Amino acid sequence: MKYPVETFICCSLDEDVSGVVKTINDCCLCAQEDRFKMTINTYLEGFQQIDVVVEAGALAFAKADVLVNTTDAHLTLSSGTISKQILKHAGTGILDECKRNYPSKMKEGSFAVTSSGNLEKISKAHNILHCVLPLFEKDKFDQVIQNMVKQVLVEADRMKCASIAIPLIGTGKLEYPVRGTLYSMLEAVYDYTASAICSSLKRIVLILHEDVDKNIQQFNEIRSDIEQERHGRFWPNLSQSHFPGVYKEIHSSMFAKLSTKVVLMVTSTAVMKHLPLSTVVFHVSSGIGKEVCLDRGSGLNFTSKYSKTEDAIDECVKATVTDVAFMFANGKQKASGILKQECLAVADHVSRVIGKAEYLRRVTILVPDVLFIETCKQLLATNSYF
Repeated sequence: MKYPVETFICCSLDEDVSGVVKTINDCCLCAQEDRFKMTINTYLEGFQQIDVVVEAGALAFAKADVLVNTTDAHLTLSSGTISKQILKHAGTGILDECKRNYPSKMKEGSFAVTSSGNLEKISKAHNILHCVLPLFEKDKFDQVIQNMVKQVLVEADRMKCASIAIPLIGTGKLEYPVRGTLYSMLEAVYDYTASAICSSLKRIVLILHEDVDKNIQQFNEIRSDIEQERHGRFWPNLSQSHFPGVYKEIHSSMFAKLSTKVVLMVTSTAVMKHLPLSTVVFHVSSGIGKEVCLDRGSGLNFTSKYSKTEDAIDECVKATVTDVAFMFANGKQKASGILKQECLAVADHVSRVIGKAEYLRRVTILVPDVLFIETCKQLLATNSYF
């Protein structure tokens, strides 16, 4: 039997490390002659807190070691407000660097690295990362944002930078939705901070330059959402195969044309935990005193509970929401005719406003069937085959 020459065991500070070593010895996981040569080293560095803050103002004056800019594939630095601002203050020297070091057209989703030019005299920035984003696609933009943010964070760490400043990338000329972009950027940042080991980064600054007060409020609400909702998630993406029940997509030529899905699900309410974090969730009850209540939705100004699902959809369209879900009262407690009318009312209104809903990509209609779920629980508890 071959044994490893060196074995590294990662333990948290509250674990019984000596007990772990004893188990290794007892289970003969190390060669006999090496068992009493083991040492325990505790490394505290690398698990530092990375501060995530939001600031208002111009990116060019942000106090960070590296700045993140977005521009076109030819790196002309003239395709957007921030690029023009960077070029104005940094000087044409960075444009010469782009032409010299990146003579070919850049691929979408990549970035170029230049010095900060004259910006080093007015801020502490040493370098600028120029990102090239694709045109907006509602089904892909959030993943594009997350991948881009993770790339620049890794690059900043590779460059041994202690801080980085990132604007709301894509929300200018490319017209990415501000709300969805904030969610995607923060998710990427939290993914990085959760997995980074011995990172040089100590501070990540998100720069807001338009509708500052509104965006800062959204930022705080979204950060709270993400911190609460990230716990307890087992699957990164929702699939009907994860939950037993009925999954039916409502087809319409208009929906297909604009890449919008309206989906009916009869399953456990736990499915709500596995929708995208940016999903706005409404609770809908029927009968006398019908109510549509906002359950989760940062950045929305929906306060009236005595409203219709149509009002909720209109508010989501106005707020450039990408994903919305309606959770109806238990289907077993309602006449099938009433439930059918309510579901169709949602689909009908989406079809009427779809021309204005350029960012809306998915509407989920959830009917929780408690009886079906309870039956599954009983089977799991009593039959070893399940």
